[in-house]
Amino acid sequence: MIIGGKQLNAVGFDLNGTLATRKENKYYEVEDSISLVYELCRHGVRLALVSDSSPHMIDRILRDIGLERELFTVILSANDFQQRPKPDPFIWVQAKQMLAPDGNMVAVENAPAGVTSAKRAGCTVWAVTTTHTAHELWRAGAKVVEKNFAKLAEKFGFEVAP
Repeated sequence: MIIGGKQLNAVGFDLNGTLATRKENKYYEVEDSISLVYELCRHGVRLALVSDSSPHMIDRILRDIGLERELFTVILSANDFQQRPKPDPFIWVQAKQMLAPDGNMVAVENAPAGVTSAKRAGCTVWAVTTTHTAHELWRAGAKVVEKNFAKLAEKFGFEVAP
């Protein structure tokens, strides 16, 4: 898949606030996020999931939103970078080394610290305004900022079903 004139080797997603949102004691899919994950998989794009949650919490969130772990080639949790939280680039460096060491990786984030982390790791950062304003995400270094996953999917060249 070619994005912006470059071969896209992988896409990484932040979990909390990006793919899932919490209401009371349950997690829900951020609208159209799962459709985008499946569309990328269908096109053979390798995926990473990067989260500051524990492995147990990641499993719970994925179960709540109905997304299978097997869709992701790499899943990195708080256990993988306990002493180096975002905006430290360590977690995104690890994801990029595992999936696209010599290639183009898009990181999808929702917060300025995550945008900064992924950008410092050498990822192209696309962001959704699920928790922060477009201005904050642009200022942090996002290359693309959209209000929802349907718009973000268009940047990948997809149309997601409502």
